[in-house]
Amino acid sequence: MDEVLITSIVTVGLAFSGYLITYFINIRTDQRKEKLDRVNRQLKELYGPMFALTQASNRAWKTFTYALEQRFPSNQPAIFSNDEDVDPEKMRLWILWVRTVFMPINEDLYATIINYSDLLIEEAMPTCILNFLAHVAAYKVVLKKWDEGDLSDYTSIINYPREIEEYSQSSYEQLKAE
Repeated sequence: MDEVLITSIVTVGLAFSGYLITYFINIRTDQRKEKLDRVNRQLKELYGPMFALTQASNRAWKTFTYALEQRFPSNQPAIFSNDEDVDPEKMRLWILWVRTVFMPINEDLYATIINYSDLLIEEAMPTCILNFLAHVAAYKVVLKKWDEGDLSDYTSIINYPREIEEYSQSSYEQLKAE
């Protein structure tokens, strides 16, 4: 009788241990799957588009500034300097590029950030993203003035934060590695 009891206890103990091990493995697997699903969403909905859009913006900017330097050679490091009378053709090209290239990219990135900010890696909104959002919002005022025929302002009062390019690339690469 003692052997039957011991055998039963061992059998029940092994079965219960097997159940517990399977249970904890399933919990860990589910947690890993949830984390991987979040990383995939972060890449697909936020950081992938953010990286692509900042890269496109950067390349468009380089193309624009190169074309402008070829057409309007000068020693000025900036597109417009404060003491310069803006050439009407230079201004026309600037407005064309802002309206057709830069702002559409910026508005796509702005919408992506606003719609998917819950997928940010950080707990708090990074400064470069806040500065980008403010830059785009301030540029809307410039565009509105242009629509009304007022060309006295040609840039946002908040500069484009170049740090967003590095941030989007490093975040994208970090998530791809995961």
